[in-house]
Amino acid sequence: MNRSILRFVSLRYNFELSICFASLLCALASCSPKQNKQASDSGGFVVEAIEGDVDSFNPLFAQDVTAGEINDLLYPGLMSAKFDASTGLLDYQPLAAKSWEFENGNADIRFHLRAGARWADGEPFTARDIQMSFELYGDTTVGSVRQTSLDGLRRTPTGSLDVKQAVEIIDDTTIVFHFDHPYPGQLFDAGLPILPAHIFGKIPREHLREDSASHHPVSLGPFRLESWKPLQEIVLGTNQASTVLHPALLSQLIFRVLPDYHSRVMQLRSGEIDIFPFVNPEDAVDLAKNNPQLEIVPLGERFYDAINWNNIDGHEFITSKGKKVRPHPLFGSAKVRRALTMAIDRKELVESLLGP
Repeated sequence: MNRSILRFVSLRYNFELSICFASLLCALASCSPKQNKQASDSGGFVVEAIEGDVDSFNPLFAQDVTAGEINDLLYPGLMSAKFDASTGLLDYQPLAAKSWEFENGNADIRFHLRAGARWADGEPFTARDIQMSFELYGDTTVGSVRQTSLDGLRRTPTGSLDVKQAVEIIDDTTIVFHFDHPYPGQLFDAGLPILPAHIFGKIPREHLREDSASHHPVSLGPFRLESWKPLQEIVLGTNQASTVLHPALLSQLIFRVLPDYHSRVMQLRSGEIDIFPFVNPEDAVDLAKNNPQLEIVPLGERFYDAINWNNIDGHEFITSKGKKVRPHPLFGSAKVRRALTMAIDRKELVESLLGP
């Protein structure tokens, strides 16, 4: 690309400005036609600098933010969620599901899937892929980092979770999520990345974490994993078979691992990278002033960090298996918690975000 893209998202606890990478919506739709044409005219690839390598290409286990965003391009969910800063609400758009409606007093959601969609290896995408994915997310043997997303699903009379009942297959292109009760996060919890049942359904669940399938993803989304050089570079190429929503307009999306912050700044200035996350505020001001080739695009996102004072003795609580609840020797004092809270420099926080 002949223009670099610097994306601001929100103030983080470490006083850096986090940015969103070239996400599914950006790579497919939300970039302006001018930007997409520029990418096409210059060879159709975009390079993003990332601080570290991905921890997993398997959504069951990926905890790193960048890994999660990359996996979303390979394993899309039923819908995408985008934060609307003007309303403070999440806006949901179709992905693997073409439509949905609430039923049973809003406790259930019926999803209608895209007919004819196929995985990159040619296998058809069906409701079974969704049901099996949620079986894996909820299986304690698997130990997925997203297991709590199933907490809202309807339970059996004994209180256990039976995913085959809670995530009910009607036919190949229709599936119903049964929740225990209506709540605002139902669509969000139903939107986990979908895995191919014909691959992951054959792997013993206790071996999923180390299985080679976690490093060789078979994509349903707009991109496919083209190559991966650990600690160096991740290259995504267009998945021409994708109908969710369609193959990526970019021929390649390249993630270059650059652990050193100053190296990322230098490569942004030189045009070696197009997207740069985690820009310090003072550098952002200088980059905007002295590098007219950079395009600064403010984005609104739902990010927050928090400091929580644990007011009970956690060690005592754990060793007694929850039978003993005593005040924390330090944070058990309301005066100590109040003093620590009042010591936070709110003025610096506001000025770091909005400027003095």
